[in-house]
Amino acid sequence: MRNGKPQYRFYDDEVDLSVDLDQVVWWMRTSPQSPTLQNMICSRPTEDGWVTLKDDVLTVVSGGGRECEQLAGDAEVLAAYEKWFGFTLPQRPTPGPHARSDPSRVMAVDQD
Repeated sequence: MRNGKPQYRFYDDEVDLSVDLDQVVWWMRTSPQSPTLQNMICSRPTEDGWVTLKDDVLTVVSGGGRECEQLAGDAEVLAAYEKWFGFTLPQRPTPGPHARSDPSRVMAVDQD
């Protein structure tokens, strides 16, 4: 429950992962409510954690620690793409048509 509303439901029914995962992937790729369509997200695993660039916030998790940095401007965002993900972009990516218009709507995983 969150704010009096159910957030997750758990069932004891047997599942077919290939079918269930196909449905999740389809929703993540097509739903306007999908966080992957509402934000610019790039993430990859590292040897002891992962690194994520979400819009202009760089998060590096390693060795049990977590560091978040608000990047200042397009140049820093482009430099982070090159440093952490290994590709050079001619310009900063822009959100798609389903980008979050209401910044008060955040996923639970976005909150500390």
